[in-house]
Amino acid sequence: FIEELDSGEKSYDNEKIYQTPEYMAYCAEIPDLIKNPEKRAKFKPLLEEEIALQTQNLANLNVPVKKHAKPTPTPEMMADINDMYSVQLTTDQGDAYLDNFFLMSVLNSHEPTIKKQFMDFLYKVQDELMVDKAPEKQKTHLKFYDEKADKIWRNLDVGNDVFITYDNDNSESSKYLISSFANLINKPGQSYKTLNNENSEIIFFNDDATFDFIDKKMKTTRKENDKHQIFVFDMRSAIKNTGIARGTGQMMVTQNDYDLLMNKNREKNKQQLVLISNKDSHLANTASDAGLSKPLKHFNLLSIPMLTGLDTIEMFLGDKGAEFIKNQTKKEWTEDAIRRAVEISSHDNGYFPEKAIEYMKKVSSYFTDESFVDSENGKAIGIEEIEIFELENADTKQVKASSDDFKIVFDTKKRISDIVGTPMTKAEAMSVVELIKRGKKGSTRGFTMYLDNGTSYGGGRRHTAEAIAGEAGIPMISINARDFALKDLDALSQSMDLSEVKIKKLINTAKTQAETNKNKTAMIFIENFDNFGSDPLYGVSSIYEQKAFSQLLLEMENVRKNENVNLIIVGSTNRPELLDQNIMKPYKFLDSIIIYSPQDTTDRTDIFNYYIEKNGYNIAGETKEEKASVIERIAQTTNGFSVVDIMYLLDKADDVSKSRGKEAIDRADFTEAFLQTTTGRVSHAEQSEPRKKIVTSHECGHALTLQYMYDLAQKQEKPWHLPNVVDFITLDPRGSYGGAVFMKDSKNDEWSFEKNFAEIVCSFGGFSSEKEFYNMEGSWGITQDMQTATYYARLAVERMGMGAKTGRMSLIEDKTGLSEKMRADMDDDTNVILKNAEKVSNLIVQTYAPFVQEFTDKYSSRVGTGECIIMSDEFLAFRNEWLSRQTPEK
Repeated sequence: FIEELDSGEKSYDNEKIYQTPEYMAYCAEIPDLIKNPEKRAKFKPLLEEEIALQTQNLANLNVPVKKHAKPTPTPEMMADINDMYSVQLTTDQGDAYLDNFFLMSVLNSHEPTIKKQFMDFLYKVQDELMVDKAPEKQKTHLKFYDEKADKIWRNLDVGNDVFITYDNDNSESSKYLISSFANLINKPGQSYKTLNNENSEIIFFNDDATFDFIDKKMKTTRKENDKHQIFVFDMRSAIKNTGIARGTGQMMVTQNDYDLLMNKNREKNKQQLVLISNKDSHLANTASDAGLSKPLKHFNLLSIPMLTGLDTIEMFLGDKGAEFIKNQTKKEWTEDAIRRAVEISSHDNGYFPEKAIEYMKKVSSYFTDESFVDSENGKAIGIEEIEIFELENADTKQVKASSDDFKIVFDTKKRISDIVGTPMTKAEAMSVVELIKRGKKGSTRGFTMYLDNGTSYGGGRRHTAEAIAGEAGIPMISINARDFALKDLDALSQSMDLSEVKIKKLINTAKTQAETNKNKTAMIFIENFDNFGSDPLYGVSSIYEQKAFSQLLLEMENVRKNENVNLIIVGSTNRPELLDQNIMKPYKFLDSIIIYSPQDTTDRTDIFNYYIEKNGYNIAGETKEEKASVIERIAQTTNGFSVVDIMYLLDKADDVSKSRGKEAIDRADFTEAFLQTTTGRVSHAEQSEPRKKIVTSHECGHALTLQYMYDLAQKQEKPWHLPNVVDFITLDPRGSYGGAVFMKDSKNDEWSFEKNFAEIVCSFGGFSSEKEFYNMEGSWGITQDMQTATYYARLAVERMGMGAKTGRMSLIEDKTGLSEKMRADMDDDTNVILKNAEKVSNLIVQTYAPFVQEFTDKYSSRVGTGECIIMSDEFLAFRNEWLSRQTPEK
């Protein structure tokens, strides 16, 4: 039948497995034994050898063989046939046949000699097809895996069985590790305390092996020689194959299999196991107390490290790297091209080195001898060829989303120097980097990271974490705590993927990366950490998130005490006040990294300069000084802005500049961008002429009174009295207002009563102008002004102790305990401050009434045009020119 398949006379028909010689494949417990050409090529000579052997046995017995001889079954055999047929009828619900396979089974069970012959032949077939004869030659020997291979040998040397896990879809890494493992013992001079290449024998099973055959092989080799035997097989494949071979079709493990894994029957230190499995399968097997968890607990667990891009480059440029690349791609590569190929392939799905090799194969096959770029590289792939390949294949490249819950970044490309505008945050980040670089064992610990201003966005928490990881040179893994909110149901296997298993998988991955890192450290960055670590009383965390976090704390403790690596766990939270106090302990999450907001103009200027340079924005100005002046002015305007606010403002200013046909962003563009991001675009609703004049006079009153109070403090030479100063005036209606005066910091960081009073006077400036020029005792336009004035007046009375009646005392803590008289006195004191501020404002506007009138006449016509922004320089120039025309007495 095999010869007919090979010649093409017949085709494979799986439905006739019981009616053809293919029953041999079924008995051998090897899937596709006859269907797979490679497998049947190994099987055919064994079958021919067995036919010759049995023919010779018959000849030695002088039994005449007739081609069509009728068998003469004994009564005992007939009874067996009847019994087995009855059972089969019941089992198969009446669908049973007396075919060759059935009769062979009866003969096999009835005749011990035939059964032994058959089992001996079966063992030969399984040994040929389930054992890898030369696994060390399947993959190129990569030195990267030698360190892990050495750990396996050292564990075996002291009598430990070993379990090795690899990332779920990175089974190729296990083949590289096996190659290193097999080669390492044969390295000249390589020897351990009890093991060497003379007294050790390694038996590698392939993906077709079953537990039954592994057990049989262990018993057979134990009798054959006295060498130290090490058995290596893939755990998951063995379970699956065993279930199929036993006819269950399910991954079921018996007590005999448990005994095999426990290695109970081995001679002391003479037979050991090295198991391999993907991480998810191993974690699922050990997640509960039932099933495989008990036998697997006695194994020492090791993880296969993931090859990074830097490791891949080092391998490709190392000994035999050029030969390896040429064998794989059929072409030579320059060093620069190798580096570029690894860099490009790092964005593809998959793992190194396979994804780099796959990319290099594509590039190599793209070029014939005639299509190479004419350069000094000759027929070697260089940077030029890669650029051509990328350019001509840009439309066909696709990036697939990863199914992983987290992503590993080996180099964030950020450093501590990238933390700008917040020196205190930079100092805290640097202290963490120094902790990592000291590399002290047991330094696994958690850090909470939050913003100092209590907001939930824009401070740069991820940016800071990436800068720490990049500066320290450690891999960073990101997860979101909210991904653990529910228990996942695997639709394929119908098994529960518990939150605890996810955490184990995460920590296992992080440990693997830390092992290959020079600082033996990896970082885990957790977004929405309050979903993990909040006090259960607040009800923020689900039960699954709480379980996941409990497992995380347990795994952190295990790593700190038992591992030679360190993990830095950074929990990014919006609400640090919700965190459970029980986790605020050493080696848990006692430490914190506070992301400080930009404190002053200097900090914001640094942020502007950083992102202007990073994103290539063009700033107006002929000289560096002129450019710096534009940046400093917008930094003054953006008091209270976060890093994200500033980044958004830069993008908006660039858009405004381009829409106006400019090649560089000037101060006017920045101001318009500031207004659009804070209050919105200009409203073009039609406005009456009286309203235009009222709005202009109103805003001039604000600017005038504020500038007057500023000048007064300067003349008195009391800088601690200086209020804020005018930044610009807008007379265009935006959002909820018709016009507005925007202030900038006067560099007075003392909030004195005099500064507070000046702010109140400014709030009355719009009202004073409306009253002076339009005889208005109130309008809708002063509602916000009155709220501001009242707020600052109450602040002076209740917090500063500036009430004439209430005196020097704080009244803010508990107003409910105050008497009716005290409350009345507080209101009276607030009114006194407001009335005095109103008098001062009215006096200033009355004195400067001609100036306000000229200002209104000049600018009111521009109200609502979208171009009515008066910068402080223009306002002061207009005022000073007006003053120059007045007599000193006036």
